[in-house]
Amino acid sequence: MAYWTVEELNTMVNSKRENPRISWDTIACMLNYRHTSSACQQRYNRDYAPPLPGSWNLVSRRLICKMRSRIPPSSWRDCARAVNNNISNCQRFMLNYATEKELYRGRCDAESEALHGLLPQRIQEARRQGKLWTNDETDVLISCRARGYPYIIPALLLGRSVSSCSSKYYRIKNNI
Repeated sequence: MAYWTVEELNTMVNSKRENPRISWDTIACMLNYRHTSSACQQRYNRDYAPPLPGSWNLVSRRLICKMRSRIPPSSWRDCARAVNNNISNCQRFMLNYATEKELYRGRCDAESEALHGLLPQRIQEARRQGKLWTNDETDVLISCRARGYPYIIPALLLGRSVSSCSSKYYRIKNNI
């Protein structure tokens, strides 16, 4: 493990402050790979990153990235309500804290919603965690899959998640 020099720390901090979206791999390259990208990220987050006020769990981070990736993007007011935070913190998060992976997943989720014609409210209402499958629900799942529908269709019809439908269908198919 290499020690950090003052020049390396200055390069890392100044690069991140000048361009918040710069990747950690690029910063590691600027340091001639003397430190790995994850080491750069950990050091910056531990010692130099200003804290983001409010609660920002993974679900909130992904939700705001998805909402701002929609066409047209959701308003900042709607985003703030959805993640239970204020508008300025949401804007700061998107500008300074959202990672490329979160932005990419947000774009993919927004495109998937647009492709399947899903509204965010229907997805939120579709959660039925911990409920046992009824025979009628199982029949709907089997008939949808027999027609070649993707798992998202029976998930919306039944108010279940896509992963719940796919795992149930797997169990039915393999008699588990």
